[in-house]
Amino acid sequence: ARLIKQSQGTVALEYRKYTVDVCDISLDIAMKALKHRAVEGFSKEACDALGLRRAVLINDKMVDELKKLNKCSLFCKELGRRIHGFLMEIMSLASTHREFGEIFDDLASYEDQTSVRLAFITFAGTQRKISAAATACVHRCKQSLAYLHTVVTKAIPDVHLTVDKYADVKFNYLAYCLKARELEEDEEDNLGWREPWDGVFANWIVDYRASVHMRHTIRQQFAVTRRAVFSKLTMLATKLDQDLPQHLEVLARASEEFYSTAARHTEEARAVFPIDMDVKWRPLTENYVAATSAQNEENLFK
Repeated sequence: ARLIKQSQGTVALEYRKYTVDVCDISLDIAMKALKHRAVEGFSKEACDALGLRRAVLINDKMVDELKKLNKCSLFCKELGRRIHGFLMEIMSLASTHREFGEIFDDLASYEDQTSVRLAFITFAGTQRKISAAATACVHRCKQSLAYLHTVVTKAIPDVHLTVDKYADVKFNYLAYCLKARELEEDEEDNLGWREPWDGVFANWIVDYRASVHMRHTIRQQFAVTRRAVFSKLTMLATKLDQDLPQHLEVLARASEEFYSTAARHTEEARAVFPIDMDVKWRPLTENYVAATSAQNEENLFK
């Protein structure tokens, strides 16, 4: 502009069209994006102490949203682990009660006294009822566990994939912002030194215009990706707010019903006690003693 104003004659301007490929990222931009990715978690004081220059987003709400997503992921994983452990304990309890029922059924089959046999059968039936109640509780709670498994293995990883794409675009955008700022500072320095830089002006203007164009293009992609991440985060948070309390309520009700049912059946089984039975003396034969000793020895060396 200064040369045009100082010219006294006709000024002829020539221009050449410069096409910028959005997919073509130079090594300088790639290294700047890598630097921004590496120092993302650094504080301003740490970057100043290390002499690192970077571009930052002011009032970036995405940072808080990503922290909430990580906390949500950890919470769902821990909740699923605890529910799985709880269900495994209930299944073990159901197996124990079922085995108790089988043992008392076997005892009833060998008992001669009618009253004692009926008491054993009644107590065995109580154990089987408790086992059935525990199994029903597990089947009801499996839906909540399956829901948490879906959230942890599908919903949250899908959001993380979108976040990774957002991070790539974000760091490229910050890299172009830093590149454009460095070129502007180079121009200010050359003008301040009052040195002739007409020879490098052509290359500078090409690099600067390309950086500004790429910054504008990447900024549009950044805005689209940012909206997609916010949309998925909002949908996931809304879904969890709606479904998670319902599944926890199902878990609490199933547990309450199991424990109340087990307590009721146990109280009913107390009516068969005390049990009066005649214990007959059965002398041990030599064959029985030999068989028992052999079996114990076999179990010892297993």
